[in-house]
Amino acid sequence: MNLVSTLAVLKNGLEYPMLWRFWVKTDRENEKQTKLDLAREMLSEIRRLNNARLWVAMDRWFLCKKFLFWLIAQGFDWVTKAKSNTILYRKIYDPVSRKGQYIKLNPKHLLKEVAFYP
Repeated sequence: MNLVSTLAVLKNGLEYPMLWRFWVKTDRENEKQTKLDLAREMLSEIRRLNNARLWVAMDRWFLCKKFLFWLIAQGFDWVTKAKSNTILYRKIYDPVSRKGQYIKLNPKHLLKEVAFYP
């Protein structure tokens, strides 16, 4: 059994829990729900209550493509800590081949782009 929770952090530093759910592993196919499904459900509840810009800070376990695409589609900003062997990619448009292609990103270069790294 695991606890999946959301925690609000205000600009003044005040922290408080918003939503929490217990995730229980089950072998019954009709009752299966992943931790990612549970996180999506909880974040959807929060989004229905608040349309403001919201950041999702998450454990690296949640760092998966499908979940990140969902966060972006729902208008969430996000931050996570990736493992040192995590490879990041950026999709770019190649005007010569007229196709999109993925290039590897160096995390330090990415941080410099957004001016958070000296």
